[in-house]
Amino acid sequence: MSDGPVRPGLRFLYSRRTFWRALFQEMLVASGVVHGGRECRLEDLGHLPDEALAKIRPIVHPACQIFVDDGDVWSRVRGKEEAVRLFRADDVASRVALGMFDGERTLGEIGTGLAEALDRDEEWGFRRARGLFLSLANRLICIPKDPPQLGEA
Repeated sequence: MSDGPVRPGLRFLYSRRTFWRALFQEMLVASGVVHGGRECRLEDLGHLPDEALAKIRPIVHPACQIFVDDGDVWSRVRGKEEAVRLFRADDVASRVALGMFDGERTLGEIGTGLAEALDRDEEWGFRRARGLFLSLANRLICIPKDPPQLGEA
């Protein structure tokens, strides 16, 4: 090529993390639309009725690593140094529920399993599982295995 002026590097407004999160959300929306549903973004999860949330199969995001350090449960993107504190390691209910976020069980089944494991009622188990899932989904640590549609109930 030519020996013309050296151009400065490109500067992007968004970090790679922000870009990948946005792209992932758009993929979820596109998938829902292709299957005939209405758009559902991750931030819409908090607006879904419990009946629809109970059908979601939560899974830990494949890019996230979960680990225990210094009495807390943490998450970080694989290969990165920065970690996010999730909850205290002695929070048995959260640890048990997170262990069930395997993409095989629904949130309703997780709530039932949590209630049985801790000798509590099913409503309590579902509330705890739902709260943990929504909290982690808000940070893209857990996601629905199959994207929900707003019309589902």
